[in-house]
Amino acid sequence: IANYDSETYYRVTWAEEFNYDGELDMTKWTVMMANKHELATQVLDETTSSVENGLLIMRGFKNDDGTYFHHPSVQTGNNMRYNFGYLELRARIPDGKGIYSSFWTTGDGLEFDIFESLGVAHNQQCNIHYWGSLAPDDEDHHTSLDGIVSNTERRYYHENGSLFDDFRTVGMYWTAEEIKFIYDGQAYYYEPGDDRWIDKYLALSIGFNIGWDGRTPPSDDTVYPVEY
Repeated sequence: IANYDSETYYRVTWAEEFNYDGELDMTKWTVMMANKHELATQVLDETTSSVENGLLIMRGFKNDDGTYFHHPSVQTGNNMRYNFGYLELRARIPDGKGIYSSFWTTGDGLEFDIFESLGVAHNQQCNIHYWGSLAPDDEDHHTSLDGIVSNTERRYYHENGSLFDDFRTVGMYWTAEEIKFIYDGQAYYYEPGDDRWIDKYLALSIGFNIGWDGRTPPSDDTVYPVEY
């Protein structure tokens, strides 16, 4: 993407640089409450979220009784939806096994997971989900790349260091002909175009879970608060 001539190919149509301090600008964002998979309670207040020095900081905590709470995910909702183009996020995600961080889009039965961290230091993964009527045979469930390619093909492996040790840039290049998932300027997974992408306008979501029911629980070694 860095090699493209932006004047010829692309122009910025929407951006959020968090160039203010205090509470999140709710003219651009909405909150997503009550994820059924979580082991933690979602709490929306100044303890779990703030905008400081050009950063949105979402925090998660462990209570004295062993339970957890964290800020809910945020979504552009109807404030911004898009179809085709290039989208990226620069972020430092929280460290810890069982801390599930994500950057994804959803809408009209289509979901692109630009990245999902499953709390493992050396890899992340992308995914495509088709929900409801977009799923095969109109079944009321979702499909994903698990049924198309091997898991290793849709994962990015960080050979040196950790995904958590610095700010990283993740992106998605999306056209009618193809989709590419990108990590720090490197395209690591490609999928050809699908007719189900046409006229689908997607909202952007950012957030994390502490624990996921039926998956990896939070590690006892995790240091709190965790910050995305």
